[in-house]
Amino acid sequence: MSIKAAPIKRDILPPPVDPTSSFYGVSLLALEALVKNDAFDEDIMTHPLKDLKPALWKDTNLVELSGLLWTALDSTNRALDAVHDKLGSTEGEGDSSRRTPVSIRHSEACQAQSPMMVYLGTYSLVPASSPKMLAKSLDLNCDTIVYDLEDSVAPAVKTDARKALKEHMNSLIKKPPGVSEIAVRINSSRSSHFEEDLKLVSSLHFVDTIVVPKVSTIADVRDVSHGVKRKENQIMREKPLGIMALIESARAVTNLANICDGPRLSGLVFAAEDFAFDLSLTRTPDLKEFLYARSAIVTTARAKLIPNVIDLVCTSYQGDQGLAQLEKECIDGRAMGFNGKQCIHPSQIETVQRLFTPSDKEVEWAVRVVIGDRKAKKAKRGAWTLDGKMIDAPVASKATQILENARRCGIDVDALEQKWKDQEPE
Repeated sequence: MSIKAAPIKRDILPPPVDPTSSFYGVSLLALEALVKNDAFDEDIMTHPLKDLKPALWKDTNLVELSGLLWTALDSTNRALDAVHDKLGSTEGEGDSSRRTPVSIRHSEACQAQSPMMVYLGTYSLVPASSPKMLAKSLDLNCDTIVYDLEDSVAPAVKTDARKALKEHMNSLIKKPPGVSEIAVRINSSRSSHFEEDLKLVSSLHFVDTIVVPKVSTIADVRDVSHGVKRKENQIMREKPLGIMALIESARAVTNLANICDGPRLSGLVFAAEDFAFDLSLTRTPDLKEFLYARSAIVTTARAKLIPNVIDLVCTSYQGDQGLAQLEKECIDGRAMGFNGKQCIHPSQIETVQRLFTPSDKEVEWAVRVVIGDRKAKKAKRGAWTLDGKMIDAPVASKATQILENARRCGIDVDALEQKWKDQEPE
């Protein structure tokens, strides 16, 4: 495949760099090394710098030089990924440790630049095909709005949905005050709508994250990341988009470790209804049929340092029985390690936010533990007790995490720390 650098808008470039600068020299050396590298199969990759002559680099602008270097690294990593994929049938899918790093791994670089928002609570789905619902979404008080271009939009109105979403987003002067993050669920990379979805989402300034459906392997994440990168370069987007992957199948669950190595990935979302269809499961109120998949998602995300794990949709949302089921699912999901839950109706938002936010009792306990543990360490003590219960390093770490989450939720932790400043380790 042939990969070319994005076009450079020369009218906005700064003056050429000083050839004596250290960055310039290092960049030239890196570019020269990449151009001289003959180790790649031309059937796999045509290097974007093969036709450049080193003698002309001294006239190259710093921004353009940096862009060329990034494109070169990206292309080289693509070649390595292609080689790895070819070897995958004999070496095992998901064995990412066999890949050789080239200066900067593309996935690591993208993850470092992409937003890594930690969701705490609501993940509200809004069909992009409904102008009425798009307008109402501006009044929501939730952590994340997910405008949907996929399942909630009929095939016949996909184009209309993109147009409606574009008009809606371009009418905004700023993000809605009650919303922390805006995401868009696109159609899968195997869909005929994929390219148009990517083109649209990349151009929307207030969108932070792309939600990718039907993710089965790391290749599905890469397809989106590479496509977005091209679009971002073309429009010179300032803030790169993050990716949330929808886990919908048995294949996805068995490939979780592989998927979590994907570029830009900031979270996993469990799509229970699609998963149930894939395995011919019947959903029950206690959700026991999903226990393995949910545990695997949370455990793998933690092991791979993926910050966001969003639990399944509660399909019951009407009446006292629906509310009771929602509360049960929220308590259960948070206990399993999920830090957010999908919402399909505005009436679910308050309950999900309340139950995924640390309670007053939890925060007060965590403050006492952190203050007491700090004093215990100064006294060179290991384990100690609080209210008759042992406090050791794992418990203290959990308390610290609760306080971090409480601060993100706007809870006045400082006031509680002042209240309990005299707490002593027992």
